[in-house]
Amino acid sequence: MIVTQHSLVARLKEHPCDSDWEKFYRLYAKPILAVAAAKGLSEADCQDVLQETMVRMCRHGFTRYDPTRRFSPFLFGIAKDCALDALRRRARRNSHEVPIDASETISSNQQKDPADKAMSPADAAEMRGQLALVGVALDFLLEHETFAPKTVQMFKALIFEQRAPNDVAKAFATSRGNVDQAKSTVLSKLRPMYAALDQGLDPEAALHSVKRSCHKT
Repeated sequence: MIVTQHSLVARLKEHPCDSDWEKFYRLYAKPILAVAAAKGLSEADCQDVLQETMVRMCRHGFTRYDPTRRFSPFLFGIAKDCALDALRRRARRNSHEVPIDASETISSNQQKDPADKAMSPADAAEMRGQLALVGVALDFLLEHETFAPKTVQMFKALIFEQRAPNDVAKAFATSRGNVDQAKSTVLSKLRPMYAALDQGLDPEAALHSVKRSCHKT
């Protein structure tokens, strides 16, 4: 792990401040919303899940988190619990008592992605959260690094749209080799950003480490 001063989660556990809380919210809000949406919740309910997840993290989440383990699965576990609570509240509003297993079935049936239906609802929600976290990492990277627009567009087509490399090459009128190179170029700098968020570290520290490594090579 990167030393404590580079750990956003460690700072929030030991010496929380408004700027770190704002950063935490900015980095993890979209992934938490993605986890909630994967459960089939409305936009309003997803927002409730986001707020409740943040409240639980503030009350006891940072204290209970084991820094030797990955942070994002821990955070998404809390988000999934909050989403199940939201499903129960929705069931009560509809005057139907829905047990946990049935709630999971409802959320699974509402997912439109066939790939999601091939896994459990909990795993599907985790996958959606992790994919959203990749998107946050990419947005952060693009704020600080310059890539050719076409390189970014091909990367997004591969990763977020899940298009086949040959289809991407055809769509962008380029070779399969150029598509693979675009993916490699972005991934080489995106991986440290994603790893930082996955571990609850400061992405700025990860970015500086990448730049130092590039200068050394």
